[in-house]
Amino acid sequence: LQHDPRLAIIDELAIDLGGPKITANAVVTWIGSDAAINADAVLHDMPIAALDRYWPKHLAESPRGWVTRNMTAGTVHETKMKLSLRTGGANPDDISVESLTGTMRFSGAEVHYLRPLPPAVDVDATAVFTRDRLLITLKSGNVLGLKADPGRINLTRLDTDSERANIELVFRGSLPEA
Repeated sequence: LQHDPRLAIIDELAIDLGGPKITANAVVTWIGSDAAINADAVLHDMPIAALDRYWPKHLAESPRGWVTRNMTAGTVHETKMKLSLRTGGANPDDISVESLTGTMRFSGAEVHYLRPLPPAVDVDATAVFTRDRLLITLKSGNVLGLKADPGRINLTRLDTDSERANIELVFRGSLPEA
């Protein structure tokens, strides 16, 4: 850690959460009582069921809400993100996300895509996300024995009350399974 009165540079931060691990670096600049934080972080081997406990509530609230409500099993093997935050003093509720981009790779996921329909299981996919968008590229998965071909799910406008979904999936199986 290097710092002067208005600047802190964190070259490397490593956190072991008892299985999942986070590595990060950051630059923190103080402007009066506010702070601007620019960080790069990588999360390794997080159980999807534990995301609700570890994903900060104010960080990409809409994508966080969708993921923690609808993905209930499996493992996020790697999440890489770049983020810029701004604080409004010492109150943690005054943190605003200025920008957020990232990627994630997960497998064995259970995804509740449209409740009360049965979930997709054994989902292997990658995703790209921002504060208001989640683009999932499906490698494989199945619903009630129907196998999914590679496909895409594009969730947009997640920061509004009029979210959009563009889903391009093909499932294959025998007639009795359909």
